[in-house]
Amino acid sequence: MIMRGFTLIEIMIAVTIMTILSAVGLTSFNFSLMKSRDSQRKSDLSLLAKAVHQFANDFGDYPADDGIGGILGCNASAGAVLVKCVYPGQFSVYVKGAQEIYLSKTPTDPNGSYKYYYRKNADGFSLFSILENTNDANYNADAGPGILCGVSENCNYELTESGNK
Repeated sequence: MIMRGFTLIEIMIAVTIMTILSAVGLTSFNFSLMKSRDSQRKSDLSLLAKAVHQFANDFGDYPADDGIGGILGCNASAGAVLVKCVYPGQFSVYVKGAQEIYLSKTPTDPNGSYKYYYRKNADGFSLFSILENTNDANYNADAGPGILCGVSENCNYELTESGNK
């Protein structure tokens, strides 16, 4: 009775095939994670936009920005001055002595190293973020020239008061 095992060539071929399949699977998985984070960013900015619209309904104007991406639309007590809303804190303000909560928790970027950026314009507002997927239909390298949504990364997605730009 002759016992025959696998040859070195057969083992190498099997390992090579498994390596290729793993690489393809890992690439697809990472791409899916990237698209998921981008989807979350778009959803977060849409949620923030709705909260800013509610603020404008109560005050007749959109909240001011602090010049570095923050929303000046929160206060801790009745009669207090509006200050920067803290992420991921509450977006709330006192209106006629009663607390109005626009968002119980302001969203933060799912990556953690990026941030959302708010800017009040003469005719409305813009919300900015980074999209990781450069093939996304809403990716716009010119969305916020000079506006940083990362340490050194310019924002490339803008949601305006009237929609995507």
